[in-house]
Amino acid sequence: MANSLSASFAEYWSKRMQMKHYREDVFREIASFEEEVTLKTGDIVHRPYRSNLVVNDMGSEGSYSRQDVTDTDESLTINKEKEVSFYVKDLDAIQSDYPTINKYADDSASALSNGIDGDVLSEVANALSVVDDADFGGTSGNGFNLTESNVFDVFLIAGEKLDRRNAPEEGRFAVLSPQFCRVLKSALVKRESAWGDKIGERGYIGMYDNFAIYKSNGVYSTYVLSLATTPSDGDTVTLSVPNSEGTRTTITFTFKTTLGSTAGNVAIGGSADAARANLSELINAPSTTDAGQVALSAANIALLKGITATNDDTADTLTLTASGKSFVVVGETLTDATDAWTPAKQLQRNLFGVKGCIDVVIQVKPNIKTKSRDGYIGDDVVSWNVYGKKTFAEGARNMVDVKIRADQFLAS
Repeated sequence: MANSLSASFAEYWSKRMQMKHYREDVFREIASFEEEVTLKTGDIVHRPYRSNLVVNDMGSEGSYSRQDVTDTDESLTINKEKEVSFYVKDLDAIQSDYPTINKYADDSASALSNGIDGDVLSEVANALSVVDDADFGGTSGNGFNLTESNVFDVFLIAGEKLDRRNAPEEGRFAVLSPQFCRVLKSALVKRESAWGDKIGERGYIGMYDNFAIYKSNGVYSTYVLSLATTPSDGDTVTLSVPNSEGTRTTITFTFKTTLGSTAGNVAIGGSADAARANLSELINAPSTTDAGQVALSAANIALLKGITATNDDTADTLTLTASGKSFVVVGETLTDATDAWTPAKQLQRNLFGVKGCIDVVIQVKPNIKTKSRDGYIGDDVVSWNVYGKKTFAEGARNMVDVKIRADQFLAS
């Protein structure tokens, strides 16, 4: 015989809900917000720049050469309108033992802020200076493997490239991925060198070589898939993508001769160009089902936020950009061995620069509106913001795009 007392066991609920682990934003520490005063109303602010002047020799009789001068206009536009919305039934709000609306509203604000952060860090693509494989004896445009042996050189090279453009010494920073920080910390420990003291700024973890270092899981990354041969039925392309809390999920895209109805199926369409175009369309519009694609699940649609694909029929490539993701682990099972993700083009792009190099205007800060839902006893809770961003010419000179190979990072 055995006792059976479980029916009398008490069950309890914790006094709090579990923590959410949204990444810490860094954009507020590195961006310029000077135009927010100008754009309290309106949607565009113009900031022209002047052409360069050169010094000429004066003629023996005092003659001189007039130089043409040209002003060039650049502008920042408020064009980002974002929202995070959810519905709460009145009875659920009454009967829940937790402040449901408040907790999800806090999550909404964090999600909106993370969105701005990823958007701002993607501006690294506009940097005039680059550190890549060519700086370590390799090929221009390719990424380099970051190691303890070369990690200090990255700072020296980035600093030199800023110096070449007469960028200010004061206010230099580096936004580094956790992977970059791990290599740097390991190298510093072995040198018995000091990292620097932490202070209260968001994401700030210390100083090295005159750069204030910020750690971020939201750095920009890019990837190139070569696909010149028509895929075979059942060939796949995979993306292992992190969610807002860093947990990774693999999304599978399957090429099919007959499309079928399985989520993520991509019509081959009879040619490599057609297959590549259909894959690009599904990545960019993952909620759409049509003759070339089957929509993804709701969970995978959410994961693809911030990821964009560009198809190039001339180069037979698909280029993937990922904003706010740190890195994506890419894979494929394409039949033709020449069709693959290019390892040296899987780039995690860490941002070095001078504070203020990227301009941001948040015209409507994240705020909450509660709206009664027609036909329901409950409320829609809408969090929204409005902003714009711009790297002006002066800012592009004060930025360095450090391209390290993302294929050296594991999904786990």
